[in-house]
Amino acid sequence: MRKMGLNPSEIGYILVTHAHGDHYGGAPYLVRQHRARVAMSDADWAVARVKPEVDSSSWGRVPAVDTVLKQDDALVLGDARVTAQMTPGHTVGTISPVFEVKHGGRTHKVLLWGGTAFNFGKDLGRLDTYIEATDRMAALAQREGIDVLLSNHPGYDGTVAKLQALRSNPGSAENPFVMGTPNVVRALKTMGAFARAQRDRFAMDPGGVTFRPLPSDDEHHDDEHHG
Repeated sequence: MRKMGLNPSEIGYILVTHAHGDHYGGAPYLVRQHRARVAMSDADWAVARVKPEVDSSSWGRVPAVDTVLKQDDALVLGDARVTAQMTPGHTVGTISPVFEVKHGGRTHKVLLWGGTAFNFGKDLGRLDTYIEATDRMAALAQREGIDVLLSNHPGYDGTVAKLQALRSNPGSAENPFVMGTPNVVRALKTMGAFARAQRDRFAMDPGGVTFRPLPSDDEHHDDEHHG
């Protein structure tokens, strides 16, 4: 961060998109060193306190429970506003933040998809929540003109290649991260289609399938080794 001209002591919040160790690992260090706050959904705080689904001692420990985010809650620092969208599926309380960025004098709206892989086994309920989340976020992207879709794993969205393209042509008005609203909507619908295919595949072979109910509105409100 210091090499990039950033001061880690100015970190306001660490927004943990979901309670897997490769995402919260290291957060306690930043809390100790820089008094950063840690934000996660209530559902994933609860999972992390008991037994994270994806964990390793090499990633460090679960941070102490701090800020709880619910649907449409916002973290605001200066003129930056990050709004939490609850997109359960990858975990029971995955958060996909929405925020604005600027490039070349233009403002773009970003959705960072909080968790992609179906690494939770034959759980039809989790796939149902994933499908519902992709449908809802596709509608949100269309409605609000979201034109950038990011992943929290750089291998999923070509981050490294896009950064190299930016560095090789820094004066360009074109930004490889800006894919346009129609492509964001298409990507979200494609993820939903894969989740439906996975659900149907498991439903045709019900041996060992786990059924969990969709969370109620109240639960929503309160709330890699990738396959």
